[in-house]
Amino acid sequence: MKLENCLKNIMLCIFPFVDVSDKEAVDNLPEEVIEHHGQVDIVFNNAGLSVAATVEKAQMRIGILV
Repeated sequence: MKLENCLKNIMLCIFPFVDVSDKEAVDNLPEEVIEHHGQVDIVFNNAGLSVAATVEKAQMRIGILV
């Protein structure tokens, strides 16, 4: 009985991957998630990028990428 009660309250957490450099993939993600799960309660965006270069070159590259 305790296990059944616990299972009723478990929240589903998913961590979909999307290549943030692919605009079409980013645009399609919300629709895909809603289609599969019905709704979105919370969204946490943790996208990032890294560049291996000197500070001067890195700033220029990051500016172009963003």
